[in-house]
Amino acid sequence: MLRCSAWSLIVGCLSACLISSTDESVGAPILPDEVTVTATADAFDRDSFAGGTDDPNSPDPTPNTTTSSLPGANVSEFESIFGSSFVNSSARAADNGVLRARSNVNGFGGEGPPLAITSGSAPVAAAASAADSLLEGNSQSSWQATFTNTTGGPAQFSLDFFVDNASLSSGGGFFGEFSSAVSAAAAAGDYDDYDAYLNAVIKAEILVNGTSVYGFDAHLSADDGAVNPEFEFTAFNPQGISLPEFEEFLSDGDSFVFADAYGDTVNLGTFADGESFTVEYLATALALSEGLGGPFDENSVNAGFGDPLNANVTPPPGFGNFQVNAVAAVPEPMSLASWLLAMPFALLLWRHFRGRK
Repeated sequence: MLRCSAWSLIVGCLSACLISSTDESVGAPILPDEVTVTATADAFDRDSFAGGTDDPNSPDPTPNTTTSSLPGANVSEFESIFGSSFVNSSARAADNGVLRARSNVNGFGGEGPPLAITSGSAPVAAAASAADSLLEGNSQSSWQATFTNTTGGPAQFSLDFFVDNASLSSGGGFFGEFSSAVSAAAAAGDYDDYDAYLNAVIKAEILVNGTSVYGFDAHLSADDGAVNPEFEFTAFNPQGISLPEFEEFLSDGDSFVFADAYGDTVNLGTFADGESFTVEYLATALALSEGLGGPFDENSVNAGFGDPLNANVTPPPGFGNFQVNAVAAVPEPMSLASWLLAMPFALLLWRHFRGRK
């Protein structure tokens, strides 16, 4: 019994040297050094001109982007183009992690006028018929924050996150249906002149120091006269945490795919005392279609997260703001100096208890 107690004391002494102490901040939320949010919106016709405008008096050939690092930042962007079809893109980002992005392309049917940005009442650019145009709306919102480990030793960190309601749709839009337009064109023998195509995409991704640790892509697409659009979902989820649960309603009329808001906790990795790291969350929405506005086409393509036009940036019900936590201290190996200091004491204890046998 005495021998066991002696060895237990020696092992305890050595174990104490094996682990570096950390302060009480382990297990507590970590405040960021800086948070930067960005909203980008772009709407354009690939075949006639590049660019769009959110101000009818100032045509803009580049995406509209707003970035802020101010406390309480809440930025938004919007861009659209109009013609016999129209394209809208909008994005919103807030420093509490609320990210919204939405893009849509809509057609009105008929041999409408060429798609063009307008300045006042005069067209600024008009090169291709809307029926032959490849129209695209692209929006992205991002949240980026830098953190520093101040726990006093190596520690593991995690991010509590949420993803806003996601949705993809195609079909009726305001006046009609996608697939019926393709079928009608094919039946009339005009399919070669009316190569309708649509693609709605949403992407979410979380990165640490530029390396992805979690993400997913969701696609709703149709081409070549397909009767129904197809839905595809791929994910990068090595930690096996939550993913959106999509409900699918795919038909030759209106097709919808949507998922409720959800959240989880992702492991960000282990960082040394004093080491800084950057966490980024991206939400992207893309709507793209060729042939909108043609003689058989009255439809829409839509993709997005939440409603960027809603200025309220409260997280979805049941979820809190984005939060990084130091979840665990990491034992450090004993240094050579620590071994040299510990061994004499361990030897003295061993000799003491051996002499008392």
